[in-house]
Amino acid sequence: MIISAVESLKSQATPAETARGKPFACHGSEKMIYDLRMGPQALWHENKIYIVYQADSLKNVGSPFIVSYDTQAGRWSEPLQLGEVTGYDHHFAPVLWLDREGFFHVLYHCHGGSGKHLVSKEKNSITSWKVAGMISKSISYPKILTVQKGKRLLYHRVFGHMGYWTYLLSGDGSSSWRFQTEPVTDFDQKPESNFDPWAGSYHSAIIDSSGENLHIAFVYKDDSDRPNPRYNSHLGKDKRYNLYYLKLALNTGEVFSVKGKKLERPVTRAAACQCIVLDSEYRITNMPSLALDERGNPAFILPMSDSSPEDCLFHFIKSDGISWKKIPITRTNSIWAGSYLINRGSGRWIAFLTIGKVDGEVPLYGGGELQRWESENGGLSWFLEAKLDPEPGLLYNNPTPVVTAEGKTMEGWLLFYGWEGPRGIQEQIRDKVPGLINSGKAFLWQDGEYK
Repeated sequence: MIISAVESLKSQATPAETARGKPFACHGSEKMIYDLRMGPQALWHENKIYIVYQADSLKNVGSPFIVSYDTQAGRWSEPLQLGEVTGYDHHFAPVLWLDREGFFHVLYHCHGGSGKHLVSKEKNSITSWKVAGMISKSISYPKILTVQKGKRLLYHRVFGHMGYWTYLLSGDGSSSWRFQTEPVTDFDQKPESNFDPWAGSYHSAIIDSSGENLHIAFVYKDDSDRPNPRYNSHLGKDKRYNLYYLKLALNTGEVFSVKGKKLERPVTRAAACQCIVLDSEYRITNMPSLALDERGNPAFILPMSDSSPEDCLFHFIKSDGISWKKIPITRTNSIWAGSYLINRGSGRWIAFLTIGKVDGEVPLYGGGELQRWESENGGLSWFLEAKLDPEPGLLYNNPTPVVTAEGKTMEGWLLFYGWEGPRGIQEQIRDKVPGLINSGKAFLWQDGEYK
């Protein structure tokens, strides 16, 4: 059962001064920096940060690029285009990892097919690349994570909207990716209602500090043509509901519900009722950001609609050991408003939230002011600590961590992107705004300073 806090949202009258900064990359396409389903896009290695993104200054596509920032010299490298894409599709965004031998890998152009896999020709270098072997025949939303004994794990969806989610393991992060015979979730299997054959799911996932357990947060996607029952309207891609949680034990391949019950793989839409953290009652939701507390228990930031699909609230959701508590933080205008949740211990939580105007025009995939919120009492109340606005007048989205090759998050660093609104980049290009070339700009931030 969810227990809601009183909806009085504490905020400071004067958050920290907003610094100004220049982008390190321009001409970015929609989701130049991707949302939390995919990653990493920023990798720390030997005092350099390597970043992949999608952009193009000559045509309206999202080609894969890579660039590096030397944290000791305070200097950026020249960006390098890694390849080409077949068209304008934000799902083609690149992800980046380092194998155990010191070679960089990039995977991009993933939207149901095998994608394109590259490996650097030299160790610890991004200047030259070659085509690497196919990892899997069907990949969407690739997320590379480092697990026990330094193995690399690729978590992803297979096939289309109603495909299944699974993972592959590689001992060296380079080749020999081991296929999993049973998916983790497959929502349209063993249907128990008329809508189950049209059921899909969308996931975010993290690894715990032991490297032995994959923690998965996900939402249900209704891909049928029925209107949303609460708002009595056709919401298309936004018909995403509820909040679910699974834990996958990598040593055994077993999955466990939110109450610790072992479940059969794959988890179907009907079986997922045992994984539910929040029944949104047809309020729309989207993939939550996910973090673990000091005891390894999950906590979430979930965007959820309220009085209308464009009137949304960010909620902090965590169990007190008896029931799940749902604490409202602040309002935004889209379930596509990005978030990033951090646990600092001793009851302190940090959330980077994208705040769009509730009464303004809503871009297709969200966007607004990027804000840093904090809680010092275990998430029971929150205050606005700072606003990130490097270039006034832009909309921002998709706050993203910088991680090491071994999966450790680099404290104090943040990657995100912005663009000239009020509409989304893809919407403007689709409607052929005269003279428009990709307008995305990427920013790297460290504790109040832009690099």
